[in-house]
Amino acid sequence: MHIFIYLILLFSFIASAKVPVDSMVSICKTYPEIKDLTSLPGKFNTTNNLARPANDGFYEAEGERIYIYGRILDTHCVPVSDAKIYIWQANKEGYIQYKIKNSNDRHHNQKWIDPNFEGTGITNSDNLGRFNFTTIKPGSSTKVTPHIHFIVEHPKLGKLYSKFYFPKKGDKKITDTTQENLIFTISNKEMLSIVSAVGNDKTPNVYMVDITLIGSQEERRY
Repeated sequence: MHIFIYLILLFSFIASAKVPVDSMVSICKTYPEIKDLTSLPGKFNTTNNLARPANDGFYEAEGERIYIYGRILDTHCVPVSDAKIYIWQANKEGYIQYKIKNSNDRHHNQKWIDPNFEGTGITNSDNLGRFNFTTIKPGSSTKVTPHIHFIVEHPKLGKLYSKFYFPKKGDKKITDTTQENLIFTISNKEMLSIVSAVGNDKTPNVYMVDITLIGSQEERRY
């Protein structure tokens, strides 16, 4: 009898307890801006499959095919729908193959070209903030960590220019260069976890990316 009364009181307390409206806040860490427009394409292919030529589905690009699954979130961890995501990247050997914006040239020091890989794509996030790309794992022709550039554009949350990286297993830092061609590194563990595309041993060609934008969507908070 005493146990029964105790359980009733316990459940009453739980039911009356107030859960903070912002109980999910601070879980999501804002994605840093890493703006580098030195290789910004003059135009983007309107596809989320970079592993095949835009106008010919018969051929495939050379290299390790990878699948990128991501989410766009706001600072309250609420999914952001209808965001437009642009990506651009090097081929498997680390060279750019498209024409760079405001230039008639392709990437400097071009040494290797894959005729079936163009390296740009666009997609949109769905109502759960999800997006995906199929592409080739980028290489690096220098000492910088292989990476993919991206822009996320949303009518209310603005625009983010950044990159996600593919460090080797066991690497404790990321190496890259700024727009001014200055070398920088990322070694902070938390920052490394944010900007690194996450894979696993069971599905080594699948990578996960969470991109948290600054700001909130008041009408979508729950």
